[in-house]
Amino acid sequence: MFCFIHQHKSIIPEVRNHFIMKLKEVLNQRNGYYVYHKNRHTILINDDLEELIISMSDRQILILSEFDFEDGSSLTDLVIDKALVIFGSISVRIEY
Repeated sequence: MFCFIHQHKSIIPEVRNHFIMKLKEVLNQRNGYYVYHKNRHTILINDDLEELIISMSDRQILILSEFDFEDGSSLTDLVIDKALVIFGSISVRIEY
């Protein structure tokens, strides 16, 4: 399992909402199944036996995946790529 974290002093709600909107657009194009919990700012994605969890707060974005970035998982690569474009960096990568 891999955990990718983007941390910042403060993530502006408009930027977080832009990230969510871009993810929804891509997932709808791929016909991917996802659930968005608006109150918790959490997205659960299930796409061809791949599962991802994205949890967002005012200070960090947490992405949990079974696959590493650029390790053959198109879904993980897609989500990380969107995060890199919008937030600029992934602060921490943890494998456990």
